[in-house]
Amino acid sequence: MKGAAPKAARPGVPGGEATRYLTISRDLARDIYGGKYPVGSLLPPETSLSDIYGASRQTIREAMRIIGGMGLIARQRGVGTTVLASTPLPAFTQSVASLAELQQYAKETQLRSERIEHVVARGELAGKLGCPADKIWLRSEGWRIAGDREPPLCWTEVYIDDAFAAVEEDLRTSTGLLFGHLARRFGLVLREVRQTVSAIPMPAALAPRLRVPVGSPALRIERRYFAQAGDPVEIAISIHPGDRFSYSMTLASTARADRFADC
Repeated sequence: MKGAAPKAARPGVPGGEATRYLTISRDLARDIYGGKYPVGSLLPPETSLSDIYGASRQTIREAMRIIGGMGLIARQRGVGTTVLASTPLPAFTQSVASLAELQQYAKETQLRSERIEHVVARGELAGKLGCPADKIWLRSEGWRIAGDREPPLCWTEVYIDDAFAAVEEDLRTSTGLLFGHLARRFGLVLREVRQTVSAIPMPAALAPRLRVPVGSPALRIERRYFAQAGDPVEIAISIHPGDRFSYSMTLASTARADRFADC
């Protein structure tokens, strides 16, 4: 009987320490939970932790990456590693297989707008939105919250065609799908939502509130809402921490199984 294949080492971590960083991350997390390193304090530097655990600095960095993804710490060059929380942040999974499920997700969360303004799309913004130069949008920016839980789920920017700018008063304390306000006010019917998910580094302006390191993995989700043929009436862009967010969707085949091989 053949023995089990050895577990592959994480790239960049010496083979003998392939799982050592997991043990160290658990120990550090336990120390944070227990109050040895209280919220607001600094963890020992990498060199000290290397001596304490008898591990390489690369292994210590991997352990710090793990507890950073749990939302317990944040690392800042020139300052050190600060303890942000004494309990790990909950992960969030968004499962969307239909427009109805997308609407349910919006109902379970709230977009708390920090700024609502009219903007003219020029240069970089026009490119970002994929619209003609000088097009006017109503923009709402803020944090999407689940109940009173901190930190927020994500940062969200919403752009609404200025032809429907009367919806502005509904955006102050919005719950539910923002398009729902457009439907009620203007009788628009949602035809389709085009979605793009991409991986990006976490922007410096968002990292502190989301309790993640600057440049850490993040997910950018862009949704374009169409009520009729032509340009979208709403564009929503959200930035989520990569370690605390997953996106699940179900793809159902409409073709006969015996024709699947033709795809």
